[in-house]
Amino acid sequence: MQIKNRFFQLRPRSLRIIIISSAVVVALFSIVTATLGKNLFAPAKAFTDCASQSYLPVLECDALVVLYTSTNGLGWNYPIWLGKDNPCMWYGVYCHGGSVVNLALDDMNIDGPLPPEIGNLTNLVNLWMDNNKITGPLPAELGSLAKLEQIHLNKNLITGAIPPELANLTSLQKLYLGSNQLTGSIPAGLGSLPNLNILALQNNQLTGSIPADIGSSTSLILFWAYNNQLSGPIPASLGGMTSLQFLNLSSNQLTGSIPAGLGSLPNLYDLNVHDNPMNGPLPLELAALSLGILHYYDTTLCAPPDLAFQTWLAAIPDLQDNGAICP
Repeated sequence: MQIKNRFFQLRPRSLRIIIISSAVVVALFSIVTATLGKNLFAPAKAFTDCASQSYLPVLECDALVVLYTSTNGLGWNYPIWLGKDNPCMWYGVYCHGGSVVNLALDDMNIDGPLPPEIGNLTNLVNLWMDNNKITGPLPAELGSLAKLEQIHLNKNLITGAIPPELANLTSLQKLYLGSNQLTGSIPAGLGSLPNLNILALQNNQLTGSIPADIGSSTSLILFWAYNNQLSGPIPASLGGMTSLQFLNLSSNQLTGSIPAGLGSLPNLYDLNVHDNPMNGPLPLELAALSLGILHYYDTTLCAPPDLAFQTWLAAIPDLQDNGAICP
């Protein structure tokens, strides 16, 4: 018996329709190609110089080129800058309104100092360059970038002092400078930045005292300065940091006791002061906090014998103390 498969049978009329439809598609494709230009599928134009491009102001374009050439761009993990005539198409460069607004260059094997020309990226909002090999001091010109909201420079080889000009960045929200080789003191004025909520300065070689004006910040959520060489007492003014949740000042040369004013910080969750030559009793005021973490081992601080305080202390989920009870 012969079985007819009507589904796959092509009648002459149907075949003509298919042929006509294919011709229409080819014609449309030809029109689109002609409309968009003969070079629709041609490779991108190579970069020649900043004066020959129209995508960015020349000063901004020059800043990107200097950044690339001064930090061994050919050795970057994605060494493809200068390959296209549009700098906004270079890896990690994000533009808006004809200006560079973001540089996302984490883990790029960037090797060398940040050039002062970076100060010409006047509309830069976010600078992400964690985990590279950036050397030398930070350029003071960073402090002229009025729109800058985030600086991420953790895990580099940056030396020298933190530029005091960074205290001019009134839009700054996050400053990550941890795990570098920074020296000198923490600049006064950083704590007065009205929008700063993260200040991470850990794992450096910073010296001097903690600036009292940091205590004037009502926006700071996280302040990390552990594993430095900071000295002197913890400023009592830190009791005014009403948004503070994470305070880690461990592994320094801090002296004195914990200020009683820290007990009035309604949001404080993590208090870490271990490995400091601090002494004296823990203030009873701390018992007003809902701490999740309290570390004060490797100090000579002591816990008051007050029963309510001891009950509070024992209820902290992550308590690492020195076992000392005040006489």
